[in-house]
Amino acid sequence: MTNQALQGIADSIGKVPTSSGFRKKQRTKNTRTGVEGGGNMRFRWITFVLVIGLLLTSIEAKKRKSNSSRGKLSVNGSVSIYDPPGDVSSAFLFEIAARYSLSDQIVGELSVGWSQYEQSGENVTFIPVQLNGEFHPLGQGIFDPYAGAGISANLTQTGDNVDATAGVQALSGISFKPQSGFGVSVEVKYMLLDITDTNSGTFSLGGGVDFNWETEL
Repeated sequence: MTNQALQGIADSIGKVPTSSGFRKKQRTKNTRTGVEGGGNMRFRWITFVLVIGLLLTSIEAKKRKSNSSRGKLSVNGSVSIYDPPGDVSSAFLFEIAARYSLSDQIVGELSVGWSQYEQSGENVTFIPVQLNGEFHPLGQGIFDPYAGAGISANLTQTGDNVDATAGVQALSGISFKPQSGFGVSVEVKYMLLDITDTNSGTFSLGGGVDFNWETEL
């Protein structure tokens, strides 16, 4: 056999892949496939976590919006112990109030009251109409302390004589509402019934069980 023939056979053998070379290439291919598969799996998990996070955030936002007191109108009645100006015994003061929530912390209230008592042997009827603003620092939740102030128009009928005065008042209270439409509250109020008479100041202390009707506007 000539040298050229032997060289051709050697070149042919060198081009045939050995088993070790084949296994090396196979491992390289498998490694690349594993890396790509792991990357795809991580991407899927990250996408899944992001989607779940967005859903939970959306649900929580809707829940907070539904629990917000903003835009709600409520009507409630209350009974207070009223201490009229002068040397007069205390009397009951019945009030009905409409309250509108501008936000969870700010509430506007319009109330009308009625009380009757005796002074110097004459029957006295007292009707206050008050417009108040209230601040609720904790929001209007189950446990709800608040404070406020406002202006008033006060009608006082003594016998056949009727007086109308303009006044101001400051108030503070706390309410406990375990469920919508029902609560227990205590409120103290200082009322200056006539802004031109510093001796017309008086107090009322109210409390008891409140039944509320409310709706969204």
